[in-house]
Amino acid sequence: MRHASTSSWRHRACCVLLLLVGGSFARSGVADEAPSSLGADIEQILVRGVRTGTVTRDDSVFRDSIDLRETIAEQLSLEDVLSELPGVQIRRFGGPGDPSEISIRGSTSAQVVIRLDGVRLNSAQSGTVDLSTLPVDLFERVDVRRGGGAIHVGSGAIGGVVDLVPRWPEAEPVTTLRLSSGSFGTWDGSAFHSGRVGETEFSLGYAGLKTDGDFEFQRLEFEQGGVTTGFSPPSAKRRNNRAEQQSGVATLRRQTASGDEIRLLHFGSFVSRGTPGLGSGTGVRAGQRLDAHARNTRSVSQLVFEGHEGRAVAGSARVSYSFERNHFRDPEPLFEAGEPIDNRTDNGAVAGRVELRWAGALEAIAASATVDGGFEGRHESFDANDRPSEERDVFGGWLRSEMESTALRARLIPSVRLDATQGFGTRWLPGVGVVFDPVPWLRLRGHVEKSFRAPSFDELFFPDQGFARGNPDLRPERALVADGGLELRLAQLGPAHDVSLQLGGFLHDIHESIVWFPVSPDTIEPRNTGEAREVGVEFAVAAAFGDWTRLGANVTWLDASFKETGASLPGRAPLEVSGNADFGEPDAWNLGLRVHYVSRLPVNEGGTLRLAARTTFDLAMAVELGWLLKHAEAFGLERRDVVSAQVWLGLRVRNLTDQSVRDALFFPQPGRTLHFTLEGLF
Repeated sequence: MRHASTSSWRHRACCVLLLLVGGSFARSGVADEAPSSLGADIEQILVRGVRTGTVTRDDSVFRDSIDLRETIAEQLSLEDVLSELPGVQIRRFGGPGDPSEISIRGSTSAQVVIRLDGVRLNSAQSGTVDLSTLPVDLFERVDVRRGGGAIHVGSGAIGGVVDLVPRWPEAEPVTTLRLSSGSFGTWDGSAFHSGRVGETEFSLGYAGLKTDGDFEFQRLEFEQGGVTTGFSPPSAKRRNNRAEQQSGVATLRRQTASGDEIRLLHFGSFVSRGTPGLGSGTGVRAGQRLDAHARNTRSVSQLVFEGHEGRAVAGSARVSYSFERNHFRDPEPLFEAGEPIDNRTDNGAVAGRVELRWAGALEAIAASATVDGGFEGRHESFDANDRPSEERDVFGGWLRSEMESTALRARLIPSVRLDATQGFGTRWLPGVGVVFDPVPWLRLRGHVEKSFRAPSFDELFFPDQGFARGNPDLRPERALVADGGLELRLAQLGPAHDVSLQLGGFLHDIHESIVWFPVSPDTIEPRNTGEAREVGVEFAVAAAFGDWTRLGANVTWLDASFKETGASLPGRAPLEVSGNADFGEPDAWNLGLRVHYVSRLPVNEGGTLRLAARTTFDLAMAVELGWLLKHAEAFGLERRDVVSAQVWLGLRVRNLTDQSVRDALFFPQPGRTLHFTLEGLF
């Protein structure tokens, strides 16, 4: 029955696609004809059919690029932006200022590499990145590669790669200012300016947040064996949840007389937050730690030389240094037999990377080709006051080619990487991709590659503190990553225009998967398990209606389990659905509604313990005050002139229906929250 149903679905989908194609050709040359031969008194009827568009040139993997400058006055975080993409799950561990992490296609957060202008932000200590420490106001764009990215980044890209592009100087000087206030005593704001001094362009940016963070939350309710279980009392208050964040970025860019470019980037951040821990205990305190506190300091610097693209062989060279310090203190821990905890860890990484690109023609087979390759090295160091220092060297080299046949409208993209991680040997990572564009508005693509992840220093060497310990015998995770699907773009489809559709499937076969397991009633330890498999389907569609309306939706179905037992992997929702409706006039006003559904979420090995399904709604409104004043007469007010600057006033309501929300078993999120924003562009 399952095979028959799948076949029937495919048959219907093909029929629909053929009808769309037939409609586009049937109407070509007719829909745009002027009715010059008809009488002037005859009523003209506008028939809207199908008008094809053009898919943009892209790689063999699914990739999304989001312009963060279009989120003006919406009070969006990086987590908000990423959560609207198919295949992406965001795990939040609280409210404003609290940590959050990303999962792509069922991956762990350590299986997603996050880079800032090409610099890896994943530390060697944890292998993860806290998304809440990366304010969107300091970045111009975020590019998300869903699927393996090992060819270019090496270890850790089993789920995908997230690239943050900083706000570089624009052609004209730009200044933006934003101030926001919201629930739980939350204040945040940003300032950015870019300009030019002589032949050198520069930009400076700052973003800050401060919140009391204490909110009322519903106590945990979960399903086990068909029975819903809860805690008493049914609600509690999040305590010791205050947070402060400060971030800044500075860039310099200059072109040489020969057309080459030199860029300098520095990014820094400081985070100080209370860490109440698990809200799982009984009584008023609910098991929360009232005095535990954590601080994080990060610094990233990079110098880049970019060769002029007009040369036969173009390339770039970059060198970077990143540093991260974590300090955690708890004078009255729940564990450690009452012994105070005062831990400090330092992570450092020095890296260099050289890339070369060549483009030419392969006349023998009537095709064109590009070849890019490079070499990179990274030295990772780790120092702590509660364990021995560690360090390791990582080297990688890659070669990638893209051969395109215009006659066949196809591209073949083979690639290979040799990666060497100290302590874990060397490995070859081959990959191949295929892109087929049968018509300008339709793209078919497929990609398969090998990937891996070396264990983090915490997984290897975390000291035995009574509740957790590392495992120095861990082996790297190895994976076969494959995906394929189609992308379609139509300029017109009935009343809709600018229609885009993505449909894809993916498969991750992971060997030696690393999972933290209980090895005693009180202690967990990372272990290499048997094979794990993550298989799923992604669907995304978006369309505009008229000049003021834009609708979109995406669906991700995921089956993540251990292959041997079939037991579910924890923390992966089998189904996520997101929808958005945006209304507005550019540079005047906008109104947006977001809906997000998450199915029952397994939170233990095997999936016998699950959080209840949920549906949440977010509402955002913004108006440009200059436009409002120009139309003041409509409100019975006196009309007056305004300055040329844009000043926006915005309101955002999260979790409109005040649902109880959790992405992890013992980390509650707040209910309904409000944020007011004032943002200016000068």
